[in-house]
Amino acid sequence: MNTPKLLSTTSLVAGLMISRWFQRVITGPINDLVKTMKSVTKRQDFSERAVKRSDDEIGMLCENFNGMLREVQLGRDKLQQAHAELEQRVIERTAELK
Repeated sequence: MNTPKLLSTTSLVAGLMISRWFQRVITGPINDLVKTMKSVTKRQDFSERAVKRSDDEIGMLCENFNGMLREVQLGRDKLQQAHAELEQRVIERTAELK
């Protein structure tokens, strides 16, 4: 094999290896986070959490997304509790009027 073909083949193999590394390290966790976001949006299940794989910026993104989900769930729980309390008050007040 001559030198230009060997260099081309080596470059191609190196490029593929780097591409697979990017896929595993960067694109994979981002795609997982997007899947979690879509699932939460579709199912409205705010108890679901994104899996944090690393301590880098993508890991911080997962942590903050999970924190946002906790706050949304807490707010939803408080709203449901207030709604239940309001319904109970209406029942009590209606009974008082009879």
